[in-house]
Amino acid sequence: MLSRLGSRLSYANVVSTACLFIVLGGTSYAVATGSIDSREIKNSTVRSKDIRNNTVRSRDVRNSSLLAEDFAPGQLPAGPKGETGPVGPPGVSALERVQADSANNSNSTKGATATCPLGKRVLGMGGFLQGGASGSDPNAVTDVVLTRIFPNATLTTVSVLAIEDKPSPEFWKVSAFAICGRVAA
Repeated sequence: MLSRLGSRLSYANVVSTACLFIVLGGTSYAVATGSIDSREIKNSTVRSKDIRNNTVRSRDVRNSSLLAEDFAPGQLPAGPKGETGPVGPPGVSALERVQADSANNSNSTKGATATCPLGKRVLGMGGFLQGGASGSDPNAVTDVVLTRIFPNATLTTVSVLAIEDKPSPEFWKVSAFAICGRVAA
């Protein structure tokens, strides 16, 4: 068998076979020793799955190339405290609605005053009537009219006044309400 092989050997066959072993052996050696560098890697071809976990270190990353979004919450130190902003408007707290009613009778003029609790001020107000209609549905006629809704000068009460536009024997009443709250200074 060796004699048959020897008869076919030529200088070209020996050189080409030797070159093949060197080329293949050199690539295998480069892969085995990790001596491949950026010249042998095409741009944008290495992916996360190609890199062994926990192998990229700080020295492997170019300075100033990462963004805040590349870090987990709490990994970056807080920046310096900013300037204090302008003072906002005063706050309102402890809101409540207070209501007061007049007597329910047929007197011609009535008033009611809703008073906010101590330490609170009027923030909103209103009034309404109940009763005072004569006739029957659908022709009921209202004989009572609200004439005035007003807060006092210190914004602690709301008063409502009403009168009968036409005298009526029907019973009616007027109610005043105040929306009260604490206003921070």
